Amino acid sequence: MKAFSSAIYCLYPALLLAVAPVSAGSGDPVISYSIDPQLSVSGGEGEAQLQSGLGLALRNEVLAVSVNYKLQSLLKDEGELDANAFSQHMGASVHSSALNELLGLRADISADSQINAGEGAYRYRVIPAFSKSLADLADLNFQYQYELDKTSAQALEKEKKGYSMGLKGSLQQGRLTWKGDYRTTDVFEVGLAQTQSNESLEFESRYRVVSDLHLELSSAIKDETRFADGTIDNVYSEKRYGAGLAWSPSRYYSLAFKVNKLNEERTDEEKLFGSGTVSWFPQRNLEFSLSYGDQLIEGARGLMLSTRINLDKS
Repeated sequence: MKAFSSAIYCLYPALLLAVAPVSAGSGDPVISYSIDPQLSVSGGEGEAQLQSGLGLALRNEVLAVSVNYKLQSLLKDEGELDANAFSQHMGASVHSSALNELLGLRADISADSQINAGEGAYRYRVIPAFSKSLADLADLNFQYQYELDKTSAQALEKEKKGYSMGLKGSLQQGRLTWKGDYRTTDVFEVGLAQTQSNESLEFESRYRVVSDLHLELSSAIKDETRFADGTIDNVYSEKRYGAGLAWSPSRYYSLAFKVNKLNEERTDEEKLFGSGTVSWFPQRNLEFSLSYGDQLIEGARGLMLSTRINLDKS
């Protein structure tokens, strides 16, 4: 291993194989799987990192199921796996096109697990969700989430339950667009009482005044409740409102300005501050932006210059 101390070598054999039954009827299931092993060796200590992935998918006219597994660890000089750096991730999802068509919605269930053996940490999640169009006026999205989380061997296991519901739509042939989201999460320490509750409501709208000028409005209300010994210990509330204009005089330039109002119950403060952005697009895949904000950097005034390059040529 130490012979590679001055260079970096990557071994990346990726195999993608698709297998189908001998029968080629339209109702036959389609099975596909992928194998993605990776081995990289780098650094002055000759440390090697092993990553291996396996994916499996089954699909027919009624049901579609996909499962993926990923393993990651470090290899010692002796060629043994480092148990303290061993982690694995597994995810799965299932949905039924036939059932979705019958009910007139889009529903699926996903689950994943993340285990870090060396740290004694893990996370398990199950997320059923569905979305439905409401008379071509709006789209409704609903998601429930159940999670077991342990951040380290010394930490207590936490149980999290919550759901989110969103609505988005448009009026006047797309001249007015809007969306709203409601989220709530309850946190419990397993075997103990509830420790925290979070609730938020957000709304955004955008109205096209003329072809290149838009009026933007937003609001957000967040409540956080902490519990101690089964009783309410602290309640924190935050309200944020914003209004602004976005102007794009050409495909090369855009300007945006926004005024925000923030009410913080914890500090009993009311703040009014502005923000703005000037963007330049010299090419379709290149963007330069200069942003200003009274609370841009850790609550203080600041300027930020950013660059974004889109490498996707499609």
